[in-house]
Order: sequence, then structure tokens, then C-alpha cells
Amino acid sequence: MDLNPRSMSSGGQTSETTRYPLIRTILSWLIDNKKIQENTILRYLECNSDEAILEGTIKGHGILCHCCSQIVTLVEFQAHAGSRGLDRPLARIFDELGISLMDYMDEAWYITQKGIKSLEHNEIERRNKTVDEYDAACVICANGGDLLGCANCVSTYHLGCVGVKDVVEGNWLCPYCICKFCGKPSTYKECLIPCSQCEKRYHWKCFQERRTGKPTYLNITCTPVYQELLTRVAIPNELGDGYSMTLLHRIHQESEKSFEEAYRFIVGHTNLAIAKRLMEDCFYSTNDDHMTSMNLINHFIFNQESHFSIIDFRGFYTAVLEKDGVIISAASLKVHGTKFAEIPLIATCENYRNQGMCRKLMTEIESTLNHLNVENLVILSTKEMVGVWMSRYGFKAIESSLAEDLMHRNALMFHDTVRLYKRLTPIQTYE
Repeated sequence: MDLNPRSMSSGGQTSETTRYPLIRTILSWLIDNKKIQENTILRYLECNSDEAILEGTIKGHGILCHCCSQIVTLVEFQAHAGSRGLDRPLARIFDELGISLMDYMDEAWYITQKGIKSLEHNEIERRNKTVDEYDAACVICANGGDLLGCANCVSTYHLGCVGVKDVVEGNWLCPYCICKFCGKPSTYKECLIPCSQCEKRYHWKCFQERRTGKPTYLNITCTPVYQELLTRVAIPNELGDGYSMTLLHRIHQESEKSFEEAYRFIVGHTNLAIAKRLMEDCFYSTNDDHMTSMNLINHFIFNQESHFSIIDFRGFYTAVLEKDGVIISAASLKVHGTKFAEIPLIATCENYRNQGMCRKLMTEIESTLNHLNVENLVILSTKEMVGVWMSRYGFKAIESSLAEDLMHRNALMFHDTVRLYKRLTPIQTYE
């Protein structure tokens, strides 16, 4: 699997042409999706009234405020109107047709989501347009070669990567196709149930037998981690000076929900789409003989599912750093129970690089993981950046004990990258 960074010195020039800096905001996303147009007049309405408190004109990623003649962000426009954060401002900013920005965001996300659904559970289609039964790359290291295939799924491994010394005769089952408790496969009487968080599988009977005995990852740590992550989705963690960190995840919305919940999910899903654009600004998604012609960043950001374990991203979240409504940095994050979390991708908008934004986002992610009682953080680094991650961020080469655990988890690996890890300091214990 390849995902190559654009030129880091230039920040990665894209084919976009605009007379404004490439800054990712809700307004720029709505313009890109042709839901609103530049120079449209926006009106901030009084609560439960048609009276406009303030007017402005859309200019690129911001609004030309009519009260100060300055281009401001949506958050600053809200402040100029004398409104507060709890007022759900995107539902109170209307265009001249009487349509709110929230309605436009909902429409744009609906179209985006239709495209996402059409890609779910895709088979791997190679560049020669043939479909292979198995992965052509090792799940552990993402390289090709002589591979051992699981008899029950499409995953493949190098013998050394999976800890097998000799060629296996007969049917061999990978770590994802056996019960994590008893080590046996599913039967026609009892299937394997995947854990919602660590994705290890188990027989229900085996789980029940161990509920009252020795604590397991599922009922002692995985369930609280999974539930805690969901409670944090789309809720900004204010950091001061206009900065905030938000954990995002594509949520299948229920038809019946409160206006507050609907507003939170619309804003969260919009920011997911914006984070995707930011990632695409920073990385070229490329193909090789091992992978597909799919947009890998789509799969990361929208936590899409697949029958192929190497491209199954259902457990991924996106952490974004914002300042006054501008998304500055984004990181793909997956938490494997309390043992470790992984960050395969992290990107910062070109305009904000070399200003400590990556460190600010990483600090908040580590703080969140500490509260979740996660022990280790694993990242993927290009070979050129290994020294930076080690000297500036405190990462180290993977130790053998953690490497063994990575082997039995669906941790991501890109071609020509290096895994590094950092020991975290958990601050709570689940009882």
C-alpha cells in the first residue's frame, strides 16, 4: 500500500487555482461543492426573527464583514454579530434566498454520503481490471513476495512477519479468523463475533465463560474505550486562543434525533469532508501491484468497510485541529483497545506549517489517549522523517513485545515506511 507525501518543502501544490490562500473552511467546501457562490450576501439573523443583525459577502474561505470591511472567518463573523458559541450560528446565517448554511451543508453531505455508500464492501480491483481472491501484499509489512494465504479470508502474510518458521501444510488460519480466547475457528453452529474496538474475534460461548473470570480486552477495556470515543465525536475540545481539537467519525444517523444532535452531526460530517480535502492537499494517493485504484484517503476519513482486512478502515477516527473555524491539521487515528493506538497519517495545511500545529494536535491526541487508558501510540513515518519524530516527539523504534501484538492486530502499514512508537501515561483504570 502506497500513500506518498507531496513535496513537503512546498507544501504540495495542487491543481486548484484561486486568488485566495488554500485554506480549508466550511465556506470553501460549500463553494467547491457548488452549493454557494462567491460574492453571495449572507445575513446573520436575530434568534426567532427575520431581522438581520449583521451582513457580509462571501470571499473565498471567509466573509467580507460589512461592519468592519475585513475578511473574517465564520467564527469571527458570529462574534461580530454579538452571538455566542451555543447559538448554533450555522443555522442562523442565511443567504438572500432564505436558505441557511446548515441546510446547504446537509445537502452537500447527503451527496457526499451517497458516493461513500457506493464504495462500501468493494472487492480489490487491480490496475489490469482483474479481481484477485487474495491480497497481493502482506498485511503486516505491505510488501509483496512469497505469501501465505489464510484458508478462511483473503489476507496474506510473509512467513516471517506472522511468526511462522516453516511452510504450512494444509489449511492455515490467520489471527483474524480464530477466536481470541480459544484459538479455534468458527463453526456452522457458532460464528466469530468481532469486537467493536480491537476487532479481534471470539465465540460468544467463550466470551460468556470468561465474563466472570479473568478480565478480557472486550468487557473490561474495549467496551469503555469504544463508548468513550463515540461520546467525544463532533464535540470540540476548546484549547484556548481560538484553538480546538475535535474527534470526527462518520456516524449512521437515525431518523429521529434532536435539533442539537442533527446540528452536531452535520457540522462533524462537514469537517470530515474538509479534513479529506486537507489530506489530499498533502498526499498523493498512488497505486502499485499490491493495491487498488481506489482513493485511500476516502477510506481513511470516512471509515469505510471492506472484506479485505488490509483496507478495512471501519475503526478509524479523524482528529482535527481548528482555529476560529479553519481546519489546520488532521490525523487519522485508530484505537486498538487499551494496548495501543495508531496514527498512519497526519497532515497540516501549507499556510500553517512550521508553526507548531502538528505538535499541538499530537499533544491533544496523546492527552485523549491517556484518558482512555491507552498504553502506546504507534505512527508510520517516512524514512527521512524518522529522526524528527524521535528527537522532537519522543518516538522510538518498535520493541519486540509490541511488534508481536501488532502482528495480531489489523494495524496499517504503507510501503517504504517505518513504524515508531511512544509509551503513553494512562491516567485512569477501568473497573
